[in-house]
Amino acid sequence: SYIYHDDDSSQYDLGPKSLQCGKRVDSLKLWLAWKYYGDEGYVARINHLFELAQYATSVIEEHPRLELMCPTQTLNVNFRFAPSSGEDADAINHKIRQSLVESGKSMVNYCHLSNGLSIRLILLNPDLERSDIDRFFDNYLTEAVMIEQKLGYKV
Repeated sequence: SYIYHDDDSSQYDLGPKSLQCGKRVDSLKLWLAWKYYGDEGYVARINHLFELAQYATSVIEEHPRLELMCPTQTLNVNFRFAPSSGEDADAINHKIRQSLVESGKSMVNYCHLSNGLSIRLILLNPDLERSDIDRFFDNYLTEAVMIEQKLGYKV
């Protein structure tokens, strides 16, 4: 359920078009990158991604309207926007995610956890910086406030 969503725009969903659900066989690319960066360089890139995941987690934990859905243990950060007064958090977060994807501002996925719909921020690009994480959360929160206002919720 975290891979295929009936409401996704088909132009972005590579899952139905490949045996690997959108993931290519990347062993050659991995090997070439490892050869290019070397052991220390590859370790540095991986460590950078874990630092970004922890940074994203700290942004969520420090923001009064964001909720960490489960502890961050990998490069997958699960969170959601907390509506202001008990509105349906799953529905609002789904709308925020759809709006961001359709606008092209941010590409992010979601899944359903036992405690509700979770936005899945997956950090796999070692060229990302903290400013990219900040821009993502700015986009997410701006969209969240706009959706609450459109729906007539108290912001």
